[in-house]
Amino acid sequence: FLLRDSNPEPTYAGKSLSEWVVQLSHAGMESDWRKAREAIRAIGTNAVPFLIEWMTYEPGTFRQRLITYVQRFPAPNASKETIRAWLLKPVIRRSQVQYVFQLLKEDAAPAIPGLQEVALDNRNRFQTQELAIFLLSRLARYDIKAIAALTNVAAATTSPALILRPDFIAQFRDPTPFTPILIERLKDKTGNGAYASAATLGQLIPDPEEVIPALVEATGSNDPGHR
Repeated sequence: FLLRDSNPEPTYAGKSLSEWVVQLSHAGMESDWRKAREAIRAIGTNAVPFLIEWMTYEPGTFRQRLITYVQRFPAPNASKETIRAWLLKPVIRRSQVQYVFQLLKEDAAPAIPGLQEVALDNRNRFQTQELAIFLLSRLARYDIKAIAALTNVAAATTSPALILRPDFIAQFRDPTPFTPILIERLKDKTGNGAYASAATLGQLIPDPEEVIPALVEATGSNDPGHR
């Protein structure tokens, strides 16, 4: 039972999504790599729930020790290689999530609500939250709902520097949807959200009538760095 996945995955040409994703990493020939790309594109939107699940995967302590062991010591026989493949499959899938999203392009738009949830769930690793925010920014090219999700994350995240910093906001042609969030987060008492918001407002937001009063008010902060 250890070698069987609990949720059925979409398939293409007799292989599951997992098998195609793992093939992306292990393809020995370019033709195998191209087949995996084509298969994942064909699976399309059906891949989305699994990608969300895979990106938040975190092995338990015991499994992590086993993974470390099998990575150090090559498996000498077929049975041990089967165990090795089972242990490493979720790690490989997680490492490929970003690339699979890039392959799917606009077909990945149904992932927007799930990515917002991942970005806001502090039980996830910092790197996982960062990846969710990055993927939302890529999906914003295809679906405006990704911008709404990003503003929701910007308003509520406890890691605001991930999303409020100037270099992140600068990628959008129109940064104004973030303006009210940036102004509100100037009032943050802890963390670096206020710093990032001040920098972004000063550099990117072309609305002096709204921005200047907010920045002037922020000069009254008790934090000298913020002032």
